[in-house]
Amino acid sequence: MVNTKMSVLLETTLGDLVIDLDIENSSLLCKNFLKLVKSRYYTNTLVYNVVPDRYFISGDRRGDGTGGCSIYGYIDAALNPEDDDSIVKSSKRFLKSEGRFLSEEELKTKGVVCMIELGNIKDTIGSQFAISLGEGEDMAFDGLLGGDGKNMLSLGVVTEDDDNVLEKMNSLYCDKSGRPYQDVRIIRALVVYDPFEDPVGLEELLELKNIVEGESSPNHEKPEEEQAEPRISAEDNLEYENEEEKIEELRSKEAKSRAVVLEMLGDLPSADVSAPENVLFVCKLNPVTQDEDLELIFSRFDPNAKAEIIRDQESGQSLNYAFVEFSTKEQCAEAYFKMNNALVDDRRIKVDFSQSVAKVWDRYWQRKRHARNYPLNLKRDAKYRQNIEGRDYATIEQSRPHFNDTSNTSDSSESSTSHCRTHERKRKGHTQRKHHKRKHHHQHRRDRSRKHKHRRRRS
Repeated sequence: MVNTKMSVLLETTLGDLVIDLDIENSSLLCKNFLKLVKSRYYTNTLVYNVVPDRYFISGDRRGDGTGGCSIYGYIDAALNPEDDDSIVKSSKRFLKSEGRFLSEEELKTKGVVCMIELGNIKDTIGSQFAISLGEGEDMAFDGLLGGDGKNMLSLGVVTEDDDNVLEKMNSLYCDKSGRPYQDVRIIRALVVYDPFEDPVGLEELLELKNIVEGESSPNHEKPEEEQAEPRISAEDNLEYENEEEKIEELRSKEAKSRAVVLEMLGDLPSADVSAPENVLFVCKLNPVTQDEDLELIFSRFDPNAKAEIIRDQESGQSLNYAFVEFSTKEQCAEAYFKMNNALVDDRRIKVDFSQSVAKVWDRYWQRKRHARNYPLNLKRDAKYRQNIEGRDYATIEQSRPHFNDTSNTSDSSESSTSHCRTHERKRKGHTQRKHHKRKHHHQHRRDRSRKHKHRRRRS
């Protein structure tokens, strides 16, 4: 039977867990954990790292493993806010690594809960914790950080798991960093019994956060401090016919979330941008191959095919790859199937569908330049309107050049001829003046040299 006097209930998106705390041996850590639970610190926090048959980690409101703080640092940052990084700058952010270390048997046991030091640095206990998922040799915490358990501080043990949360957690699909493709969150944490007195400032913190004991946590999707890239929401109910379809969908969701991040960083014009479907990427070209050669070769699929070989900006030499644009995507697909591994100028070329969005970028930057120059265009138009103000419409129309007007061809030809003659006279006059200045300059230099020679002879 569970000792309810020292238990915490974790409600996750996968089910509920009951943790029995090790208050006798790690009282400082348990008090910190209980008060963080009481302040709703763990509400909607991510499970950001899952290692199959080993453990999972949660408790960081940033969601990436770089955050977390003790209850004292949380109170200090909330009551004395300086900026957005008040928690990071707080001198009370961490606790000392005091408590009972896990035994050799506990290191190999499933469901053991321990506190995590930030970056395995001593005396950096905050809010992050880990729960073991496997059991046996080289599982759970066995063999980690030297294998002696000297860095694993006991917090408690999972005593109830009626929803098989640990099994579900162990079978999650994760990326290379251990982040699940679909978000898993701690919906809320509840204190069954709290034997410790509240630290100074906790009541003010609860009032500031609008938290009332016995009521549910404030409703919000994720912590304000969370910096992890968006993934599939924990509330989405995903149903797939097979595992391959599930993995493909999860990877596409991850790619979408990364595209959103790249758009925020300015590396993509839009998260929804996609490569054109009528362009082929051609590589392994012979350096002697020219654009016209590729256009002639691919003209069998599209007479209007356009090829562009990418060249070095300084030397102009071919970089041995090119892009070929077709009128339709059907012509592009036909060329892909028939031209891959074809022999061109004694080289076996490789052909694939282009993934470049360079032209999309060009259009994007053109729009930005136009938007940036738009105020200048407005000023120019305003100046034009100011200059023509007070003139009638007929006068303005007569002052405009009519390039397509063929009714008065003789007048226009005469005016253009006179304009050319005037320009020719100006050019000749400028050339003559320039020649005269040059001649006068040389004559002046010759006179000076003669004077110097005459002085030398006299001396």
